[in-house]
Amino acid sequence: MVNNTKHTWRFKNPVYLHAAATVTGPKEKQGPLGKMFDKSYSDMYCDEETFEKAERRLLSDSIQIVCKKNNTSINNIDLLLAGDLTPQLASSHYTAYKLPVSFLGMYSACATLTSIIATASALISGSFISNAITAVSSHKRTADKYFRNPTQLGQQIPDTATYTVTGAGAAFLSNKPSLITVTAATIGKVINTEMNDPFNMGEAMAIAASSTISQHLHDMKETVKDYDLIITGDLSTYGNKLVQILLNKEGIDLGSSYNDCGLMIFEPNQDVFAGGSGAACCALVTFTYVIHELLQKRLKRVLLVATGALHSPSMLEQGDFIPVIAHGVVLEANEG
Repeated sequence: MVNNTKHTWRFKNPVYLHAAATVTGPKEKQGPLGKMFDKSYSDMYCDEETFEKAERRLLSDSIQIVCKKNNTSINNIDLLLAGDLTPQLASSHYTAYKLPVSFLGMYSACATLTSIIATASALISGSFISNAITAVSSHKRTADKYFRNPTQLGQQIPDTATYTVTGAGAAFLSNKPSLITVTAATIGKVINTEMNDPFNMGEAMAIAASSTISQHLHDMKETVKDYDLIITGDLSTYGNKLVQILLNKEGIDLGSSYNDCGLMIFEPNQDVFAGGSGAACCALVTFTYVIHELLQKRLKRVLLVATGALHSPSMLEQGDFIPVIAHGVVLEANEG
């Protein structure tokens, strides 16, 4: 890595994204990106007995598919990095124990995707490993159970709430050349939002997103115009508006270069409140639409900023705030 700052890493030795895989639940399949997913299940149980096991199935499927798409055996993977929203990363750990591969579990809530891509890229660029699989998952029913309220309670949900994506995404990264390169990463800071509403995490995460985007552009000595797309993870309707307001105050106009995965994963008529969220939200959009556009050269440079609300239900019960974080990675299309 070269020309690094305290927050932003530029990868000296190239890191390449070779293949990506996506697996979803039924609602995601019905959305605008439905035809781009590798596999989708017709119900939330995903051929399993419980929702927790369903999420493990989604994650396992995505890892198997990305290996197949890259014509690579899991035995040849140097490191698996994965994360999810279940307590103690249960989905990731119970998936990893069945695989003959070294494992790092990571948690940044819905910002997990970019945290593990950044970490894997640093390890590959630093020659500690030659390849890695990065994978994330989320499931609406498990997330509601642990972070909000079980569906059976029938609680009224406000318009600011988001709909947790049911799905998993995996990508294969390596030091061998391919058509997409991971060129840089900006590691976010945990921020006190002074907000404590678990049904309005979009606006809370917008504060972290604006901080990381601003930091990234400053460290890279770049502007919004240096990117064909700046895309956040799951701010959805309310957070999407707030992040633009916050950055405008700093003289940064995202303009037409900006979008949010939470607004792209579902159709407005799918009854998803303010839009999509969850660790898999960013992965499902990135590993379908964004990758496809990079391969088609319609996008050449993308700043992906996944956003996470790091709240703990027990901390909220004690009157504490929701801490937030956002990590960014740069994906670039190569000639060829």
